[in-house]
Amino acid sequence: MSLLALRAVTRTVIPQDQPALTILNGVDLQIEPGDHVSIVGRSGSGKSTLLNMLGLLDLPTSGEILFDDRPVRSYSSAQRDRLRGAAIGFVFQQFNLLPGRTALENVTMPLLYASGRTFWRRKRIAADMLALVGLEHRLNSMPDRLSGGEQQRVAIARSLVRGPRLILADEPTGALDLDTGQSVMELIDEVAVQTGAAQVIITHDPTIARRARRHFRLDRGVLTPVDDPSLEPLTRRDRREMAPAPEEAASTGTDELAVLGLGTATATATLPDPADSGPTDDARLDAPEGED
Repeated sequence: MSLLALRAVTRTVIPQDQPALTILNGVDLQIEPGDHVSIVGRSGSGKSTLLNMLGLLDLPTSGEILFDDRPVRSYSSAQRDRLRGAAIGFVFQQFNLLPGRTALENVTMPLLYASGRTFWRRKRIAADMLALVGLEHRLNSMPDRLSGGEQQRVAIARSLVRGPRLILADEPTGALDLDTGQSVMELIDEVAVQTGAAQVIITHDPTIARRARRHFRLDRGVLTPVDDPSLEPLTRRDRREMAPAPEEAASTGTDELAVLGLGTATATATLPDPADSGPTDDARLDAPEGED
């Protein structure tokens, strides 16, 4: 049984007063449990749209998406939201941390939609996950008190704290230097191996793409398997988009990057039991803690 399958998926949008625009064209992709897939494509090739399909954020115009061999169209919108929260972890280039919450509270947020023992032990689980990424000493720090590298690690911990079955990473190293980017990918790989999660990495960077076991190229909405993720030379526009913005480079200095230590964290995270997953819509961050 496959974890996620796209069959002849197309996505078409109709801009105002414009002819229909096909963004994805007959995409076929099957993701198995524990799989590791890279997708390389230039700007405008449809990568973001494909990510939305894989993350169950959008439905295709035609074709079929199946999760655990069940058609995604058979789920209600609320059911898709719950499935996404329980089974899919997103890792993005931007941190998107909640500014008014500590590092621990940011990582705890996804666990508010768990149930049973996972919900009551949410702070312990979040703290263990932060220890895994080397931030056990920064639990109570606000995002504006963290370096750029530390914010990146908090964002990764938050994305992976529920032990997702599928990890979707969209340009996860785009704002980092080469060595730090490799360390980030090693961390994601470690968590994926620990949980048995499948990975889909969408990237411009052939160095990151080579880490995967299967490689695909997305070009003008058409997805094709390739043997060499290097593909063709990057355009100048691609290189500009891969470069970190000046403010991002300034916020992550050389000393901070040198002490990231993402690939050498020795703490062991206590990841949630998949059987405990399930929404509690009325959960709040200040709900009473249970006994550990």
